[in-house]
Amino acid sequence: MSDDLEVVIAPEIEDDVRTLVTWWREHWPAAPDLLERELREALLALARWPQIGTRVKLLGRSVHRVVLRRTGYLVFYMYKLSARRVTVVRVRRGHRRPAHRARETQAESSWVDSTMKSRNARTFAGGRWRDGWNA
Repeated sequence: MSDDLEVVIAPEIEDDVRTLVTWWREHWPAAPDLLERELREALLALARWPQIGTRVKLLGRSVHRVVLRRTGYLVFYMYKLSARRVTVVRVRRGHRRPAHRARETQAESSWVDSTMKSRNARTFAGGRWRDGWNA
């Protein structure tokens, strides 16, 4: 749809996403494509409704989070309506973190800033990666 925002995966996390999908396929033979399908559906939803996520803090920055219901994975992203872009900055398992979690470093915080400015991010549109990349 022409009103949809562009969705990109930050280059810094592309390998992490591939690793998660590969791990899922190897360890969940009853539903090997579930994580990839659920992630794809979430990205399509974010392109249309980026405000659906819950606002949370990640590495000292305000981002949004959606939960992949069946797999329990979390997708963290930022969006800018004026730029018509959603940038996924992290995907991880949804287990609870200990109350005594470590504080982020200044380098981690600046990484989130640079992620939004990246021009090398993979673009996801209409259920397909524009450059042919598949998880």
